[in-house]
Amino acid sequence: RESFLPRAIFTRGMAAAATAAADDLAVVLAKTCQGGDHWCCNDELLERCGLPREEISKLVKRWWGPTEPWLEMLITQVALELGKDVGLTSKLGASWEQAVEVWTDAAYAAACSVPNSSPPQRGALFTQTRPLVRKVMTHVRGVALAEVAVVAGGTRGYRSSQAAQTMPDQRTEQRRSWHKSLTKVETLECESCRQPFSQKLGTCPSCFPRAPADRKSSVASEGAVAAGSSSGPIGPDPEAVLQEWRSCPSAPLEEAGWSGISGLIWVHGGSGGVGLVRRPCGVSCVKRCLPEELFAQRLATALGVRVAGMRVIEYTSKEANDMRLNVKYAPTSGESDNVPIRRILKHDFVCVMEFVSGVGMMGIPAHHYLRKREDCTSSTPWRDLGRLMAFDMLVNNYDRLPLAWSNEGNLGNVMLGCSVGDVVGIDQCAAPIKHADGLEKYLAKVQKAVHEAQVGEGKAFGAVLEAIFNNTAAKLAPDEIADLRRGCLDFVKEVVDCRGGKFEEVLQEVGREVRCCFAGQLACDEVVESTCSMVRQVVDAMDDVLCP
Repeated sequence: RESFLPRAIFTRGMAAAATAAADDLAVVLAKTCQGGDHWCCNDELLERCGLPREEISKLVKRWWGPTEPWLEMLITQVALELGKDVGLTSKLGASWEQAVEVWTDAAYAAACSVPNSSPPQRGALFTQTRPLVRKVMTHVRGVALAEVAVVAGGTRGYRSSQAAQTMPDQRTEQRRSWHKSLTKVETLECESCRQPFSQKLGTCPSCFPRAPADRKSSVASEGAVAAGSSSGPIGPDPEAVLQEWRSCPSAPLEEAGWSGISGLIWVHGGSGGVGLVRRPCGVSCVKRCLPEELFAQRLATALGVRVAGMRVIEYTSKEANDMRLNVKYAPTSGESDNVPIRRILKHDFVCVMEFVSGVGMMGIPAHHYLRKREDCTSSTPWRDLGRLMAFDMLVNNYDRLPLAWSNEGNLGNVMLGCSVGDVVGIDQCAAPIKHADGLEKYLAKVQKAVHEAQVGEGKAFGAVLEAIFNNTAAKLAPDEIADLRRGCLDFVKEVVDCRGGKFEEVLQEVGREVRCCFAGQLACDEVVESTCSMVRQVVDAMDDVLCP
């Protein structure tokens, strides 16, 4: 009993402290909110969140333009995500999230209009705030844990001396170490088969294959009953719901009728997420559309790289009005799935995308698919993946595989085993680099990657192989790596061989189509011109490597 009592106090105290910490954070967020729709780098807010201003400032690049507007957008996005977690609606009102979105739209547009600046894509910008949000939540929980440990430690002497001697700076260092261990991707070794696998997968894919969805749902429900849960029956397993949607056919891209919608579901993603709409003719994807996204999709298709098809719908069109009306009253898979979809439909331009019912290149399903292909005599996906990587370099689409970029990649934007192809790219976007120094550095990275594709594996391709292993636990054999390099080099040669002739015609035609779809949008012409200019320079840089 001497040891049980403090542990019981610790458990109950931890729950109460976590609630109090969330309430305290909500108070600070409400207090520091500027005009009810945004935040700035307020000292009180940063201190409560455990975020040094210097850490946020490092995310803002000098070629974006003036620093302060970007800092405000970043901290506002962090506060938005935190506010959703701590229940900020009770303090700022039911429409606070919408007000923040409106302010962010205006702030981003204003920041992008600064002359001689090269701003980032909006989705990629806010992706950088996710580690900050995780750090804040870890910081808040760490403070609550330390406070409860002191209280529990003072009861009957349980760990009292250790808790009392843990100074604030020591706790801060412990929390930093804890956060680093959570975010670092490590390679683990299975205790049963002694095979390595990525920490991201959670379990060894060979010894613990994914259980069937209906069995997982049944086990979860039985566990809830056994535990005496009073919160009612557990809803359907999210993975089972997604699996059911994956089995649906894709709606024809040009189908304009939106009556008879039988289901909606919202799928989160790096560029803001996408809504899936089940129509009588199949499933369609809807999301906000930018000129950079349409440019990348049209150019990839023209150059023979398989990516998801898309078409643009303007807000004032009859089809857009029909879509909004039918989505409003459509049944959903979750309680709030129609909210983000309806918000998307308020934008000036929305794209309807081809529904690609394959396997995302992440997790256990991707591992099983890739290993199954090892036993097939048909072609492997690696050459097609190499072509997709080379195209990404052409338009600076850095949110997929880290061939020419210093990031972890986003392999969720690669679909495997689709009915329309072994490898299909989704969610691609051109990112024109307007800053001269930034473009020069990027071209040097492109040349390095092309050189490695020619002569053999190096640092650039090593980062790609590491990303593939971390996300799928698939370690490529030498012949698979050779296919990856060969696919990349083949695409580069094709583009270089037809530059100045057919390639220039394709580039001009894509630019005309993008301008036509986004007629009336002031920034569209600049996007097209800057993207075409960058693409031409990338092709020239590739040519310099092939023909030194």
